Amino acid sequence: MRRGVDTVFHCAAMISFIPREAQEMERVNIEGTANLVNICLESTNFRYFCFVSSVATLGRSSGDQQLDEHSHWDPTTHPSNYAISKYGAEREVWRGVAEGLPGVMVNPSIVLGPGDFNKGSSELFKKVANGFPFYTEGVSGFVDVRDVCDAILFLWKKNKTGERYILNAEDLSFKRLFEKIAAGLKVKAPSIKIQSWMTSLVWPIDFIRCKLTGGKPFITRETARSARSRFHYSAEKIKAEGFQFRSIDECIAFTIPFLKKQS
Repeated sequence: MRRGVDTVFHCAAMISFIPREAQEMERVNIEGTANLVNICLESTNFRYFCFVSSVATLGRSSGDQQLDEHSHWDPTTHPSNYAISKYGAEREVWRGVAEGLPGVMVNPSIVLGPGDFNKGSSELFKKVANGFPFYTEGVSGFVDVRDVCDAILFLWKKNKTGERYILNAEDLSFKRLFEKIAAGLKVKAPSIKIQSWMTSLVWPIDFIRCKLTGGKPFITRETARSARSRFHYSAEKIKAEGFQFRSIDECIAFTIPFLKKQS
């Protein structure tokens, strides 16, 4: 570690839902985190380690049950390869904490905000802008990227260690999120509902296409399952510390000018 560094905010990770990239993702996310933890443990006068994980490690809720910081990882619920890699990374952080590392963990839900609008969660804005007509019945949590950054600094200033905090502003259906984005862009909102049986048919066909062409999939079994799942998250723990989240409406209003500028 560079001399004089006494604080690390570990935000880097590989995110992929492509099956053939699972092994590489585990190497990057788990081994990379283990290496950072070890370096920090060996560093003299090290003060603080913050790990940005994901709500994907909290398992799956049943019905409208909210997941919170006490929700347990359940490998029988068919977690995604990304979730497995982040859970493995979390274990390395907790191992470090047990060995004396002063650290905290945050678990953001789906992060929205300006970024590369051609990939990741930012791509949702571009899809709606381009007239994407479909939506699923899934529900998930969403949080402004600025709140993720602010929460990390908020916990650092409070010197919170040995704890995890969910970062989630609102739970929304994808249909409702798309409607909000479309209203901000003044375009037509997606109006065609994708039934569960449709996604179950599409991903195997796309899998075969990728096998034949060597291309990357448009949809995988993991993304199909996630799109129709219903997740609810509680961020009451960090709110009890005095932290407040921006609304998703505010996040969308902030993000749209960046999308228009890049278009």
